[in-house]
Amino acid sequence: MKKSRLVILLLSTLSVFPVFGQLYYPASISEELKEDASSVIRHQEVLFKVKSISEGTYYVKRIITILNKNSGANGLRISYDKDSRVTDIKASLYNNFGQKVRKIKASEIKDYSSVSDFSIYEDDRFKYLEVNHSSYPYTLEYEYEMNLKGMQFATFRDWYIQKFYQSVEYSKYQLEIPKDQAFHYKALNFDGEPQVTEDKGKLIYLWEVKNLPAKVRELYGPKRYDVLPVLWLSPGEFRIGQYKGTMSSWDEYGKFMNQLITGRDELPPALAAEVQALVANANSDQEKIAILYKYLQENMRYVSVQLGIGGWQPFDASYVSEKKYGDCKALSNFMKAMLKAVDIESYPVLISTGELSYEITEDFTTPSFNHMVLHVPGEDYWLECTSPNYPPNYLGNGNSNRNVMLVTPEGGKVVKTPKLKAENNQNNHKAVILLKADGSAEVAVDIYASGASHEIYRGVESVLSNEEQEKWLTKISDLPSFTIQELSIEPSKLKPEAKVHYNLAVSRYAAKAGKRLFVPLNAINNWEYIPPTAKNRKHSVFRDDTFWNRDEIIMDIPEGFQLESVPVEEKRLECSMGYFDVKVFQRGKQLIMNRELKLEAGEFPASEYEEMRQFMKDVSKLDAMKIVLVEKKT
Repeated sequence: MKKSRLVILLLSTLSVFPVFGQLYYPASISEELKEDASSVIRHQEVLFKVKSISEGTYYVKRIITILNKNSGANGLRISYDKDSRVTDIKASLYNNFGQKVRKIKASEIKDYSSVSDFSIYEDDRFKYLEVNHSSYPYTLEYEYEMNLKGMQFATFRDWYIQKFYQSVEYSKYQLEIPKDQAFHYKALNFDGEPQVTEDKGKLIYLWEVKNLPAKVRELYGPKRYDVLPVLWLSPGEFRIGQYKGTMSSWDEYGKFMNQLITGRDELPPALAAEVQALVANANSDQEKIAILYKYLQENMRYVSVQLGIGGWQPFDASYVSEKKYGDCKALSNFMKAMLKAVDIESYPVLISTGELSYEITEDFTTPSFNHMVLHVPGEDYWLECTSPNYPPNYLGNGNSNRNVMLVTPEGGKVVKTPKLKAENNQNNHKAVILLKADGSAEVAVDIYASGASHEIYRGVESVLSNEEQEKWLTKISDLPSFTIQELSIEPSKLKPEAKVHYNLAVSRYAAKAGKRLFVPLNAINNWEYIPPTAKNRKHSVFRDDTFWNRDEIIMDIPEGFQLESVPVEEKRLECSMGYFDVKVFQRGKQLIMNRELKLEAGEFPASEYEEMRQFMKDVSKLDAMKIVLVEKKT
């Protein structure tokens, strides 16, 4: 059959097929929804029924077309625990012509524990289904239902409408809730006004979206919660076991968390006496904090044990004292107990670490957290109690500059963690290079790093053996084959800083050609990354990382050689995000390069992406420049 007749036959079939049946045919997807899309949600129904303040049901039906291999939408993951079970999972696969290929067997749905690498036990589990087909496009249909209790219910079920590179033909979210039961919602990046009806003492809220085009995730683009549509929901009143609370405000949610924490920060008498003795000679509260923080790091380890309400409630200080381990909540609470024993007040802090799915705001209360740290208000100190090697008052780059909930005795408060500025994140090098006439060299490097830039060195020193540290240096260095003669990494115990020193014997630092040596001036801390081009940039440029690096490279010119050429003696590059300075000059028998690179965080117009790219390209070119040395005439 010729291709044209096949298309006509297919179209005629679609014209008489019921509208819902067309959802299985990729050919019925509009060109607008195919643009930039790897998958298309053809039809989705989400129904969340709230039965009481402690229980509900959750139902999902989805028909989705997978357009190409770049889509990750062929997988289904459903998390559950002992209080919330999954019932009645069904799934089917359809080919490019809308024909059902097969019904997914129950044996294909795998059941796994959610125990993570750092956890010894959790009662969280998940069901996972991955469906693959030999040719694209194809369509998946699945539906499932859950009975929700405990924390699975109390967090309510948010509506993530689409992912990047995914378009939506039609999707709806329906919430049924008793008329006398409050809830709260916040719509991001779509018209979130619901249709509201009443039926048999229940209020029914309906949100619908249609024909949403795919959104591209751009490099240095905005956060997903600033681009993708999502509906956030949280309960008014809720109950988990014996604990009752409300998310009507941060203040009230903080009072609920206080129920879970109160009375758990008491040390065993013997340990309290030991703690007091440890700080007896300390001259300040800061010194006391440092001593007790070190005690925590040296005597307790981070291990997660999360069962039921334990996902939110810390084990008491006595448990941690006995077991010598705990999760982020337990270790933060234990540190709080030690500080309490020496009359220093501290507050737990709920935080979402890593990449944010949502930045909490004052106007909407939601338990969008996955971590706990500790704040000491008297010193304005922040303590990351799960880290075995951070200094006191340093949360790490992954916890900086974000909104968090401070749990005070009076209730919850939204505050912001400290921001790391460019001046805080330095990675400065001083290198002395003794170049020899055959192109080999002896290289001595001293590094001072701080803030986010120092974390890699602190981690390497803490985790790797001396032999592994040398392998690490060999792997990350841009220098050709070399032998490490000396390596030392010394993180500061009290500040987010590290000092590194190493000596290398480099067999081929420079390339020799006849009477000339072609020498890379900066093979120590050179910039190599160049972002890809972006012809049709849509969003502003968002830079989160910021740093300020200052380097000095001193090279001894080999006996019998002289400088023949330097590509650039002095250059300054500038863009809206920062600047780069380089100076190369000769002083006696030494050639010296001073370089300074500073890049700032912030939001910049989309039009400046290419400017940033060109800036980084020019920096890379200058860092890669080679000088030429020539033998002196005799």
